[in-house]
Amino acid sequence: MSGVTAGVATALLRNVTEAALTATVMAAAAVLAGIVSVFVPKDVTLAHRRRAAVAGLTVVSVLLVVMWVIIAWSYIGNASSSSQNAVGWAAFLGGIAAATVLLAVVVARHLHWPAGPVLTVGALYVFGAAVLGLLVLAATVLRTTARPIITTTTKTVDDTTVSLSATVTAAGLSTWDRYEITVELLDKETDPTFVGTRFRTHAGPDGLGDLRYTFSIELPRHGSGKWVGISARLGPENPSNIPVANKCGHAGLPKQGITCTLVRLP
Repeated sequence: MSGVTAGVATALLRNVTEAALTATVMAAAAVLAGIVSVFVPKDVTLAHRRRAAVAGLTVVSVLLVVMWVIIAWSYIGNASSSSQNAVGWAAFLGGIAAATVLLAVVVARHLHWPAGPVLTVGALYVFGAAVLGLLVLAATVLRTTARPIITTTTKTVDDTTVSLSATVTAAGLSTWDRYEITVELLDKETDPTFVGTRFRTHAGPDGLGDLRYTFSIELPRHGSGKWVGISARLGPENPSNIPVANKCGHAGLPKQGITCTLVRLP
């Protein structure tokens, strides 16, 4: 169990550092609060420290809301397969955040409750929310941030033509996941001024969630294109707008869900 937990935590920190750290810190703070609650006298109520109780409820509520916002943002940026899917998940997580605020308001109106049990239950709630956040990240983000593998071979056909063969492999895909595979001619390795698209297609997984797509194309040996960029981008088919940072050879690569291989033509 500890090995699996460590593996998930490591993967989350690698892919969604801010969200994973936020949830982990909140879980650790909840554990400390639970320990402190054991030492609170039974006759002490929240009304004894009214200002501190209200301030504490406000801070915890704000931190939990921020945690869910960061988690929702990480999900939308890394794992959402469509705009409808992203809106639905954001609304669901927003509902959890709203419920947190509502519970804080209820407690603030009942300051006569004993502080010890309230602190214990609150610590359990915060810890559960943090663990739920990590589960959401593990179940959504980790599945789609693994990069595909691109292998290539080149062969000179004649004085003017080079044959390029490439294979794109990936695993753990859902039925609706698609990789956009693109081959572009570039005039230089980084920040090219000339980009000529020579091949583009979309490929999906088989029944086991694995992708293996092989293709071959012929390219000119002479001209503006000295480099070839083969990229595989996880996303919807025929996107209306592909950011410049997603294109092979431009500064900013690699991004999550995108793999790019650069090959110099012989």
